[in-house]
Amino acid sequence: MDKDVRFARYAYDVIIHCKSKAHAELILKQTHQRMGSVGLELHPDKTKIVNLAKAISRSEASNCRDYRRKAKHQAVKFDFLGYSFQLRSTISKKNGKMFLGFDCAISISSRKRIADKLEELNVNTLSFKSIVGVAQYLNPIIRGWVHYYGKFKMYELTRVFRMLSARLVRWARRRYERYKNSIKRAYKWLTTMRKQFPTLFYHWQFSEINVVA
Repeated sequence: MDKDVRFARYAYDVIIHCKSKAHAELILKQTHQRMGSVGLELHPDKTKIVNLAKAISRSEASNCRDYRRKAKHQAVKFDFLGYSFQLRSTISKKNGKMFLGFDCAISISSRKRIADKLEELNVNTLSFKSIVGVAQYLNPIIRGWVHYYGKFKMYELTRVFRMLSARLVRWARRRYERYKNSIKRAYKWLTTMRKQFPTLFYHWQFSEINVVA
């Protein structure tokens, strides 16, 4: 493999940055040969060329072409370490203007894993007598999600926060008789809790609660 090829690796997940489609194909071929020489192989489904110029992410080939270039390539995304890299609107750090370029945010599969975790936690059946107990139980988990997935494009966590709010509302409707038959009042109660105790849940400083009609 070329000594000057840039790449990023975490355990068995790798992204290799190439200069062109031909360059990527050569690097991928050499990588297959190298892995074969030590009795290993790249994952057949996870190894692929992205944007017609490959690198290897999760043993996948992928090139993050800058969309300010004139070359016309099909926009293709790839996932790496729980993030999805794809074409997004981005603010330039140099002049503050918007442009289209590859950037990362929490991936769809990561959001799905968080949703599965919320189902596993079964928040609406937690037996705490007050919302304070629920917050103390959930905050270490929420803090981990925010610290990891919130480093880039924090707003992409909005769906996660909404799922969590919905489950807190379910908890309130199960816990308090006065909210049992009114989801609207339950959401208003949750909004009031946030106003009175803005730091109760870790994610409240990054999100909004939507009151349904």
